[in-house]
Amino acid sequence: MSERLLGCRVAAVTNRIGRALPLCVSIALVGCAGVPRSAVSPTVVLTSLQMLGPSVDGQRFSLTLRITNPNPEPLTVVEISYSVRLAGEGYLNGRSGSPVELPSGEPTIVHIESESAAVSSGSRLLALTQGPQSTLPFELSGALVVSVRPPRSMPFRSSGNVPLSIATN
Repeated sequence: MSERLLGCRVAAVTNRIGRALPLCVSIALVGCAGVPRSAVSPTVVLTSLQMLGPSVDGQRFSLTLRITNPNPEPLTVVEISYSVRLAGEGYLNGRSGSPVELPSGEPTIVHIESESAAVSSGSRLLALTQGPQSTLPFELSGALVVSVRPPRSMPFRSSGNVPLSIATN
C-alpha cells in the first residue's frame, strides 16, 4: 500500500474521531448530570422507634427516618444501609432496597422494619429510656445509594434522643 493512500486513510479516521469526540463527551456529561460530584449528603435523622415484638432471632423494630435533601436537584435513593446504636447497648443494622424520591429541600419520611439479635430484650431497652417521653439516646450512621451511573454512595451520621414505643396488636 502506498504511503500516500495510507496517509489519507489515517487522516480520514482521525477526522472522524475528531468529529465524534465532542458528541461522546456530551453524552457522558449528560449521563452524569443527575447528581453533581459536589452534591452534599442528605441529612438523615431517626425520629421514632417502635418495638414490634420478639422474633426467632431477637427483637423486631420499626424505624422512622426523616431524610432531607439539601441539594438543588432531587435525588432518587435506591438503597439505605444503616446502623443504629441504642443507649450504648445494642445495634440495629440493615438495608432497605425500596426506592425513595428525595425532593430538593423537603423532608421525606421513610419507614423501615428491622430485626436485631443484639437487642433481644424489649424490657431491657424500656428500662434504659429517659424522661416522660421515654426516649433513648441513639447514634445513627450509614449510606444512601443514589441512582446515577455508576451508583453513588452518600454517607450520613446523626445522634440524639428518639422516643421508644411498643406496638399494640
